[in-house]
Order: sequence, then structure tokens, then C-alpha cells
Amino acid sequence: MKLKRSEIIIVVLLLMLSISFVIYTRASAKNGRTAQLTYTYKYKDGSGREEKRSVEIPLNKDKSYDFESMEYVIHINVKNGAAALVNSPCPDHKCEHYGYLSKSGENAICLPAKAVLVVK
Repeated sequence: MKLKRSEIIIVVLLLMLSISFVIYTRASAKNGRTAQLTYTYKYKDGSGREEKRSVEIPLNKDKSYDFESMEYVIHINVKNGAAALVNSPCPDHKCEHYGYLSKSGENAICLPAKAVLVVK
């Protein structure tokens, strides 16, 4: 079976359109990605009150963030579209071992600070 010139052009155009669509969807997904930090803020007024808080952290800009949770300061570093818990003040430093998270659904947990970081 021999393809006509017009059929070859159509196949090439469809292939180019498919490749363009894949590139566009990956680029737009990466630019809009965030990580969500859920943590527990403990009031310093002596009441013992705690409040669950949540914040969205954009992954499209390299930056460092600090949040206070359960008398610990959580340090989050965003670099190259990924986020990591770094320089942990807690005794075991296990949350640092998760490394940089970039894929949707990846998470890191800091138990002493009652904090969870999840890539969206």
C-alpha cells in the first residue's frame, strides 16, 4: 500500500499537532504547580490553643520559606520546580531525608512539628 502525498502531509500535521499538545500541557502543568504545607500553629499566649493552618507554595520560583509549627521553625526551600524541608531544628532530622519533591502526590512529613508538605 502506497500513501499519497496528501495523506503523508496529513499524517505529518497530526503528528506535529500531537507533539505540540504534549509539550504545551507539560509546560503549563509545571508552571502552575504548587506544594501545600499543612501545619499546626501553637499560640504563645499561654492558653495552649493550637490552630491547623494550610498554605500553598508556588514551585515556579526559587525561594525559601519559614513557618512556625509546634514551637519549631519549618524551613522550606523551593528550587527548580521542587520543594524540600531543609535545616530542620527537630531532633531526628528525618524530614530532610525526603529530599526535593516535584511529582504530584509526593509528600514529606515532620512529626515533631506536626507538618505535612504535599506536591499538588
